[in-house]
Amino acid sequence: MICARCGRETEKFYENLCLSCYVDRLKLEKIRIKNCKICGRKFFFNKFYNSNDKVIEFYIKKFLSKKFPSEVVHVLKEKMEFEEEEFLCKRCKESFSNRVVAILQLRGEKRILNELVEGLALNTKEVEGGYDIHFSSKSLMRDFVMKIKKRYVVEEKFSRKLVGLKDGKRKYKDTVLIKIYDKKIRAY
Repeated sequence: MICARCGRETEKFYENLCLSCYVDRLKLEKIRIKNCKICGRKFFFNKFYNSNDKVIEFYIKKFLSKKFPSEVVHVLKEKMEFEEEEFLCKRCKESFSNRVVAILQLRGEKRILNELVEGLALNTKEVEGGYDIHFSSKSLMRDFVMKIKKRYVVEEKFSRKLVGLKDGKRKYKDTVLIKIYDKKIRAY
C-alpha cells in the first residue's frame, strides 16, 4: 500500500498516511512548564515535578496515549517542544519570607546538632543547650522533623500558641521541642 502524501510503501496507515507524514501533519502545542527559580521544581497541570522527563511522562499518559496509537506517541515524544517560564513557587516564597509560623527547638549533644544545622538556609539561632530554627511553613518543619526521627532516637514535645484570627479561622504558631539522644537508628 502506498502513502497518499509522499508515495512511500508502508504496511500500516494512519488516516491514509504513513507514520512520518501523519506525524508531520500533526500540530503539537508547546508544552508550557513553570520552573521555580529557587528550588528548580517544574509546575505543570497543577502538579510539581522534579524533571522535564516526569512532565513528559505525565503529558503522554494524560493526553497523547488516549488520542494516538503507541507508535505515533513514540515519534511525537521526540518532537515535543517546551516553553519554560520562571516563577517562585509557594513553598519557596514562604521559606524566604520573614514570617514565622513554626519553631523547632533542637536540644542534645552539640556534635549532632551542628551536623544537623550545618548548611541549613533557615533562620537559625543558637541558644543555651541547642538551636532554635524558625520556619515559615509548618510542612517544611514537619519534613525536617521526620528526617531527624528517621536517623536518631528522639523525644518530642509539641505546643501550640494562638496568634490571631484570619477569615474567621484561628491561626496558631507551633513549637516542637526535639531532644536528640546520641543513639543513631540508621547510619547515612
